[in-house]
Amino acid sequence: MKRSTDAVIDLTEGSSFEDEPETKKKKKEDVKGTKEKETNESIDLTKDDEEVATSSKAEMERCRECEFSCRSYQELRGHMYTSHREEEKATGSWWCEACQVKSLNERNHKEHMEGIKHAKRLKDTAKAAKDKDKDKNKASGSNEKVVKQKNGENKVLQKWKCSLCGDTRASKGLLEEHYQKRHMQRMPRPPGQGPAPPGANASPEPPPTGPWAGSGAAPRLPQLGDAAPDLPSADVFSHPSPAFRQRLCPDPALFQPVAAMLARPVNLQFATQGAGRWTKLTEDMVNLFNSRQQRTDTMEQKIALWTEIYRAVRTDMDAGLFVFGSTFNGFGAEGCDIDMCLFPQGPAVSDKQWLTRVRSLLQRHCSHFIKGRIELISAKVPILKFYDRAGGLEVDLSVNNPTSIRNTHLLFCYSQADYRVRPLVLAVKLWAKEHGINEARFQTLSSYSLTLMVLHYLQSGVFPPVLPCLQEELPQVFHSNSTITSLPYEPPPWSSRNRQCLGELFCGFFTYYGSAPRGPFDPRTDVASVRRGQVLDQRDCEEFARARKLNPGQWSARILLEEPFDRTNAARAVCSDQKWELILEAFLATREVAEHGDQHMGLDAFRPRRPPRRF
Repeated sequence: MKRSTDAVIDLTEGSSFEDEPETKKKKKEDVKGTKEKETNESIDLTKDDEEVATSSKAEMERCRECEFSCRSYQELRGHMYTSHREEEKATGSWWCEACQVKSLNERNHKEHMEGIKHAKRLKDTAKAAKDKDKDKNKASGSNEKVVKQKNGENKVLQKWKCSLCGDTRASKGLLEEHYQKRHMQRMPRPPGQGPAPPGANASPEPPPTGPWAGSGAAPRLPQLGDAAPDLPSADVFSHPSPAFRQRLCPDPALFQPVAAMLARPVNLQFATQGAGRWTKLTEDMVNLFNSRQQRTDTMEQKIALWTEIYRAVRTDMDAGLFVFGSTFNGFGAEGCDIDMCLFPQGPAVSDKQWLTRVRSLLQRHCSHFIKGRIELISAKVPILKFYDRAGGLEVDLSVNNPTSIRNTHLLFCYSQADYRVRPLVLAVKLWAKEHGINEARFQTLSSYSLTLMVLHYLQSGVFPPVLPCLQEELPQVFHSNSTITSLPYEPPPWSSRNRQCLGELFCGFFTYYGSAPRGPFDPRTDVASVRRGQVLDQRDCEEFARARKLNPGQWSARILLEEPFDRTNAARAVCSDQKWELILEAFLATREVAEHGDQHMGLDAFRPRRPPRRF
């Protein structure tokens, strides 16, 4: 390949390697001369300061309205706000006095004036001004006298002022109403002192009425210059404060008359009048009842125990504590346990949690009279079980069972309706215990079931009936939604025309229930109902339970007893054929003794001839 001669010539013309040392030497000489020149010249410091001042002056912020200048924009904003704000408002610029803001132009000012924020500010400003005027008028008119021209005479009307808060009212009645609504609900007065509404003196005053009538003089109202009214004592702010706690509901002290009523014995001479061939049996039943019933001192001991437990529970919670069961239903014997039910007010927690809290309170406050440990039984219906050290009483405490309270009240009223009821129930319970058929846990009859059987028998098994049907006669008192805190523990208005003695009624009880299937009561198809006072059909009760999902299988038990309020089967535990055979055998044997006994027959004749069988 042939190279171009011109290209070679151009490359050699651009640089010369021989001239390079001379060029470098010349550049060094020029740099040296420049340094010597700078050294010989003098340095002028004033010139530099002037240049810095000139440059700083150019960077300072200036006010457009005046000759003021500053180093920062924030200082300039402060100057504009303090120096030119009043000038802008005076000259009628686009300034909003309500919102304390300025617009840049007329259009922005118009949009602001029509906006939501400006309207809200105007509304708030007007409301504040109105409240201020109201307070001013209220303060200035507290001691004001209004002069009215009426019938040509000047009548002076004085406004009534409250010495507690300063409010005024047009009349004494309005002032008393204000005092009751505003102050009496917030400041409880000490015991024994009634409400004394403050206000000015009025003349003349009407004569006292209500609780003050007969006291001789109406209470004097405090004057404007009087000392401050009595304030509550310091204990109202303690925990728990008695002034703000609800009263005892129920109050155990109110059951003292009930206890005295239940401890009365039966008059033996009155009970044996006209007894005839059942005189010995009637006499034995009366003596048994008078010796086995709860004594007055036992009832008072139970009420005292009730009060102490109630006091311990109320140290930390508001609750109602009831005693139910055999203690107050009239059918308890000496030595029976005491059943309690708690109705706490508070958060919706389980019954077990409430009982755990109560157990802690009892351990803290009642250890001096509770014997042993407090046992929490976690069953379907949890209970606390413990023993009283002084009287040896067993206590069972449950939670939220209003049906048990209504049942206790109903049974109490039946026990007081006729003197023959309680001795008859006690004799039947003793008979069942001797024959070994009085334990629901062993699938036999419970004490409550035996009581219902006797009550039903006295309603529909004899004529004339010994007992009425209280739920039919007095439905406004005895119903499933009654208020348990206001149930009247008084004898019902009833007088029976039946003149049968206790012995005759006792024998008739076994004839009524032990003559199946040809007798008046067939346990396979008949339901003994105290609620209706008659026999019901088993199919109707089963259909009712099925419609309300109340376990219709319970109506397949061997004997059917309707609960008075929740309409379940009280004898649903009797579901074993072997146990029912044992119960039926005891009824049949006792019926034979009752039908073939002589006039000297007593309670001993109804005892079993051999020990009861155990399965």
